[in-house]
Amino acid sequence: MKKQLLIALLFISSLGFAQEHSFKIQFKNTENTIRMICLDNCEWFEIEFKTSDFNTPKFISNQGESDDSTNAQYLFSLEKIDDEKFVLKGLQNTEWKEYEFKTKGFWANFLLTDKGLKNL
Repeated sequence: MKKQLLIALLFISSLGFAQEHSFKIQFKNTENTIRMICLDNCEWFEIEFKTSDFNTPKFISNQGESDDSTNAQYLFSLEKIDDEKFVLKGLQNTEWKEYEFKTKGFWANFLLTDKGLKNL
């Protein structure tokens, strides 16, 4: 009986851990802006950047835009590679490592989760 209870508690705690790090963010990009709208598990609602404002990588966590990942449930970065290319990098509690995308002459609407990136 004790063994079954222990197994049940371990299973329930692992479910809580998996949900704690999951997130859903609607990710929209145009030639001039990159906008993220939180759909699940964020302390922020919307973050928007002008594509011309990328001198350094931007770091995003469940707490919003930040350089500190100490208390973050998840963390990813957004970096400008060249005039029209950007890269998303999964840094903490994401199953994906990296996605590249273009902004010039291209409009996209994606769902970004801890599991990956999907077209909407």
